Amino acid sequence: MSPQPPKTERLYLDQASTSFPKPRGVVEAVVHFLTENGSNPGRGSYSQSALAAAELEETRSELAAFVGAGKPEEIVFTLNATDSLNLAIRGLLRQGDQVVTTVLEHNSVLRPLRELERRGEIGVTHVAASFEGEISIRSLENALTPKTRLLVVTHGSNVLGTITPVEEISAWAKAKGLPLLVDAAQTIGHLDLDVREMKIPLLAASGHKGLMGPQGTGFLYVEEGILLRPLRTGGTGIASASMDPPDHPPLRYEAGTPNTPGIFGLGAALQFLRETSPVAVQQHEEDLTKDFLSQISRIEGIKIHGPSWGKPRLPIVAVNVEGQTPQETMFILHTQFGIETRHGLHCAPLVHRLLNLEEHGTLRFSFGYFNTHEEIEKAAKALSLVAKTAVG
Repeated sequence: MSPQPPKTERLYLDQASTSFPKPRGVVEAVVHFLTENGSNPGRGSYSQSALAAAELEETRSELAAFVGAGKPEEIVFTLNATDSLNLAIRGLLRQGDQVVTTVLEHNSVLRPLRELERRGEIGVTHVAASFEGEISIRSLENALTPKTRLLVVTHGSNVLGTITPVEEISAWAKAKGLPLLVDAAQTIGHLDLDVREMKIPLLAASGHKGLMGPQGTGFLYVEEGILLRPLRTGGTGIASASMDPPDHPPLRYEAGTPNTPGIFGLGAALQFLRETSPVAVQQHEEDLTKDFLSQISRIEGIKIHGPSWGKPRLPIVAVNVEGQTPQETMFILHTQFGIETRHGLHCAPLVHRLLNLEEHGTLRFSFGYFNTHEEIEKAAKALSLVAKTAVG
């Protein structure tokens, strides 16, 4: 079923994939760098290169403050959350290690682990979850072995919207002496995060979802004292006479030309969040989600997945329409109403196996700060019409 132009104006409800629209300041920052600077940070002694380097380090400091890191050097710039997760997983694990993770994880976790497992380098245990996406510490405890080297959990499911109690899990893992890697791709910008307060040693996140920065941006928080094996090595702009990479973070992990336009945009996105107030952003998204759930819960033939009513959840709602595949529902919503959603497995196959929906997956609505209650009402009404047609 090939995409067709919608018959009405665009309504974007795929924010869990990437945020849109971006704050105006983000676009302006990217354009400004590309048109007025364009230099490589840390690679030249002229003024524009120095300015680019200074802006990059300022954004690093702002990110550190945003997540509660102790030092800016604990923030490593990456291409995206997938890049961050690969760096942490491949950089920490060694031959014979065992990893405990969950069925809620994105393929950004599952596939790197699977590749290492297939090579015979590590063992992996996937802890089960409830149908609402809840994970118990007891189940994590039962999965441990003497060879367990790493625990990897998502902070929030990109399918169910369930929020994992990572603060509780991190306290338990710390008592066990077990490193914890948190995938915060779906929660950064949507929930409060303080890595020191929550005792999280490793945290991976994207810059283009809840933070509303450009695509191609992300970061990995690496607690001071943890040394990872670099994912790639090469030029860093310093110590060029040595064929060995720098041994100190973050440059140890940042070989090659960085995505400077994207980082400029990410800095502007963080400024927008500060000026708007993260609390105001979170409250608006929570209100939109509650509004949508309230409206669609009355629609006959709609199955809503995730936390039961009243429980905290991300601005993500996955559904199935009786009598239709998610692809068919998505196609009608897009072509007839201009509503852009996502269908399928959402790169989270084990969640859909849990729900017994492996074949077609789910239809996902996800909301952001620039969505409105009017758009929520339009989407709910459209879904109601589609469901009536499917059932009738």
